[in-house]
Amino acid sequence: MRIERLHVKNFRGFAEREFEFPRALDSGENTGSFHVAIGDNAQGKTAMLEALSVAMGSLTNALPEAGKRNLTNADVRIVLHQTEETERIEEQLPVEVEAQGLVFGKTVTWTRQLRNKRTTTALDKNVRTIVEKALPLARNDLNYLMPLLCYFGTQRLFSQPKDTFSNDKATDETLKPTPIMESDIGSAVEKEKAFRSRLAGYWYANDARTSPKLLQRWLMLEQQRAFSKGKETYIFVAVKEGLRQCIADCTSVIVDPLLGLVIDTQQGGRLPFDRLSDGQRTVAAMVGELAWRAAQLNPNLREDVFKKTPGIVLIDELDMHLHPTWQRRIVEDLRGLFPQVQFIATTHSPVIVQSMREGEVIQLDPRLGSINMTENQNLDTITQGLMIPPDASIDEVTKMMGVSEPETSERYGQMKGIATQLLSMLERLKTATSDEREGIANEVAGVMNEVKTYSDNPAFQAFLEMRRVAAFGE
Repeated sequence: MRIERLHVKNFRGFAEREFEFPRALDSGENTGSFHVAIGDNAQGKTAMLEALSVAMGSLTNALPEAGKRNLTNADVRIVLHQTEETERIEEQLPVEVEAQGLVFGKTVTWTRQLRNKRTTTALDKNVRTIVEKALPLARNDLNYLMPLLCYFGTQRLFSQPKDTFSNDKATDETLKPTPIMESDIGSAVEKEKAFRSRLAGYWYANDARTSPKLLQRWLMLEQQRAFSKGKETYIFVAVKEGLRQCIADCTSVIVDPLLGLVIDTQQGGRLPFDRLSDGQRTVAAMVGELAWRAAQLNPNLREDVFKKTPGIVLIDELDMHLHPTWQRRIVEDLRGLFPQVQFIATTHSPVIVQSMREGEVIQLDPRLGSINMTENQNLDTITQGLMIPPDASIDEVTKMMGVSEPETSERYGQMKGIATQLLSMLERLKTATSDEREGIANEVAGVMNEVKTYSDNPAFQAFLEMRRVAAFGE
């Protein structure tokens, strides 16, 4: 299950645009892929993901409770016509999203259009027919492989869709610092009915918000099953191990009947989910959701459930809430845990860009040129006007992405400025007169006082001190 090509017309900010998402040249037929789109704000990163969500909607609309995603008025491109006296906004129709990809083993092309405010259904009937035929097979044969489908938007940590599977009427609620699992475990038997079908793994799959409550209930039910049977299932162990691998500094994952999801860390000790940092909770919620969905969809894969489950996962702002150290590893963590899944994400992070492999970066900024992914198989030719060598430093990558003074390199820039200033003074010393040397010595002393503010970098201090001593012959 994957999308190889996407063509959009009159979709949001795109008059017309085509994207390709090929596998790496050296990868096999059954491997996944990872692509990230970069560009300034309002260049279309989220719009690209929304178009992919619309394309994926042809699949999820045929699945129970996956979340409808049709074309809406918000997807229509508008054009402003302005004269000296008036201005008019005109909608550009039809809106068109065309995709080509692999659906349940069949290569197929499908189109979704918005004409006269309604999404046409005839042009994607072939995909819906394939999915509808697959559903009875999935219900009757647990060995029938079902794909993982999921969309994570920018609200994923703080917003969730309405829970239609319980008496909780809250919708779009902010995640409060409460245990990830309900302490009232007596209600679990009733709630377990909703998890009887493997297709429960598609609940809200195409909703850009996450559903932590579903993860909560799934973990609670698996823990209760372990208590009643005296041992944990393979998929329960796999989900906890997946969380452990992707949460930095994590040594073990525990599901406590009262505290809920508890993380053991080397530095912070044992922490319940609500006490984790935003970055840790972001990773835990995202990886946890992918893990329980894969386990629910393909339980017969047991400990190989992540390794063998294919699918499509969309992630907006992959770097959101993540420390740069986590940003550097998140891509490899996800692709290592789910090697057959197609990940398509967006990012503002030069650290994530630097972690990508050949042919995996999509440049959306028109100031830096366009991109043809079929010709983009190495980082040296990411796009016309954007050259990012694989060994480029973070500072070089940020500059190439159009970030002139990134926060991550602000201190580095200050240190570089001080070093340049000092070395320039020492260079002047070579041709200075006796009187000039005294003035330069005073200037150097002032700069060396500034160097002392970087006491946490002894190598920087020692280097400049050695250059000063050598220049003055001390």
